[in-house]
Formats: sequence, structure tokens, C-alpha cells
Amino acid sequence: MCLLAFLRHSAVLVTSERDLHYVPSHQCKRKLLLYDLRAHNIDRLRCRLGTYPWEILYDYCSIEQMYDDFVNIVLRIVAECIPTKTVVLGPKTQSLLDHLLKCC
Repeated sequence: MCLLAFLRHSAVLVTSERDLHYVPSHQCKRKLLLYDLRAHNIDRLRCRLGTYPWEILYDYCSIEQMYDDFVNIVLRIVAECIPTKTVVLGPKTQSLLDHLLKCC
């Protein structure tokens, strides 16, 4: 497992070594979606999920349709309550591990 941490974006990226062999990090840019998981955003999400009228899902005859709608509702509420930021990691993005190794 490879752990990369980036100082500039305050993010941690964890991937398997297998993924690193397929896409060399020095040849491409990766876009990551970072979620703002501060307490007030999580509290807003919990409130919205707790007050949503879930009873409407009980009227479905198909479990597949119920599941699809449930997932879509949760994804929509998460998108409304949790702000995101797209970060581009490229070949010049400084790794925290590199920085720590230089300091030692």
C-alpha cells in the first residue's frame, strides 16, 4: 500500500501498489474530489438525513427501484450538505513523504 500526503492541499491519498504500476504518477494528472468534513457540515448532513420523509420508499414494489432511489436521494443530500473541492495532483505536486525524508 502506498500512502501519499500533499502539503498544499492538506490531503492524503492512499492507493494500492498495483494501481501505481498501471498509471505512473510522473506521467499524468489526477483529479481528486475532497470533501469538507468539518463538524458543522456533518451536523447539517445528519439533520437532513434524519428529517427526510423516507416513508415514500415504502410504496415501491421493486426492491431494485427502491434501492436506486435511496442511493440517489443520499447522494443528492450529501452533495447539498457537504462542500467539495476538486484538486489536481500532477507530477510536480510535492509529496509530504518526500519532505519528511529530506528533513530526516
